[in-house]
Amino acid sequence: MKNLKTGVTIFQLFLQKVISADIPLVLLRPREISEEISYSGDYDFFVHPHYNHELLKIMFELGVETGTSFSISRKKHAKVDINIYDKEDNKVIALEIWNFLSVDDPYGRTQRYIFPNILQQHIQKDKNSFRLSLEIEALYYLSHLYTGKKKITTPLVQERIKYYTLMLQENHDEYYLLFKDLQEQREDIKKVAHKANIILCSKGILKEKNLLNMLEEFPLKYWATVDRTRRMLFKKVRIIPVEGADGVGKTTIVQKIIDEDKKHFSSFRFKKTFRSSPLYRLFLPLLKRRVTKVVPEVEIGKTEIDEVYGEFVLFNALLLFPFRFVSSFFSKKTVFVDRYFDEYLIINLRLKQRKAYLRKNWQSLLKFIPRTYMIFHFDAPTEKILKRKDELNKEGIEAYRNYLFEIYLQKPYRVYTYVNTDTEVEKSVDLMLKIIKGEV
Repeated sequence: MKNLKTGVTIFQLFLQKVISADIPLVLLRPREISEEISYSGDYDFFVHPHYNHELLKIMFELGVETGTSFSISRKKHAKVDINIYDKEDNKVIALEIWNFLSVDDPYGRTQRYIFPNILQQHIQKDKNSFRLSLEIEALYYLSHLYTGKKKITTPLVQERIKYYTLMLQENHDEYYLLFKDLQEQREDIKKVAHKANIILCSKGILKEKNLLNMLEEFPLKYWATVDRTRRMLFKKVRIIPVEGADGVGKTTIVQKIIDEDKKHFSSFRFKKTFRSSPLYRLFLPLLKRRVTKVVPEVEIGKTEIDEVYGEFVLFNALLLFPFRFVSSFFSKKTVFVDRYFDEYLIINLRLKQRKAYLRKNWQSLLKFIPRTYMIFHFDAPTEKILKRKDELNKEGIEAYRNYLFEIYLQKPYRVYTYVNTDTEVEKSVDLMLKIIKGEV
């Protein structure tokens, strides 16, 4: 049996599941997958945005199945990053998944983007992977060298130039000569990249720059600018929700972080936000009587009332939570929130006699729920959670786990991290701190 503790093995399983699901995820540049190579640098992929959710669901299901922690970051427009963390020492395998390709022509004669609908038409499938044709992959690599301001002298670039030169030497004279000229320094990267862009234009993959084509790429530029501005604002909100079923170790891990650095970290419970509302206190006796009639089989407390009347809870929280947002702009502390709005979009979580499900109007309610920059979703094997706490039954734990991710997909955070806590507390603490500080 494969060692499921290594990030490399999880990465390989992820790619296998993607192929099995017939998702055309394309590796843009050749890169070996191995214990020696995979933990340095990153893997660049292209996929049509239509497949984003399906792709992320595969990663989530794999994380749950194998107990693997991972992050999903959306720090650039039309780009998703997935970091897979090794179980032993939190080493990272980084995947950068692009929904379009950037082009910076040296002489400004082409569009700045290759759009997904065009690129999708040039993807080929073999037994083990999807890929672009060798010619297009090679031409885009030359263009990328200039766009990414890569140094030709670096070992990795030299290795890839050598690879494409070797692959193109038969039956691809025009493309082979471009790499040969670059390899032997007969032409610089500026001229070679421009020639590659012109060939891409002749193939209909890239378009020449004109007024009509500039108008076509304007929406992408506009939303990229809007997205960048939003990201900068969200990053200043030092509030981090921590969600997960009781028994996954949220309190233990968060408290350890705070105890070690009280100057920069603190926490509060989300339910205190709405339960302190005068409106909530006023209506509580009435709601309790009504819930007793709806759910006569259980003893009714505030938790049961909050679950049944989640819309009322969300309304009260929305009235008061903005004060937390504003104060966080001026605070030097990062504040962990134990649970968040998302949980109250699920009904019957703690009513074990009933099936948990998302509220019928959950998508409408979600539109009003504020998003922070990042969130941590804590989890562990269902059997372990049941041994630690008896708050939820097996069906409730699994519903909670899956619905939280479904809610995330509908309205993403900039950084979503799934933390499997079936390991030493110190490893979970180390991983959280690295993610918060932007070290991984």
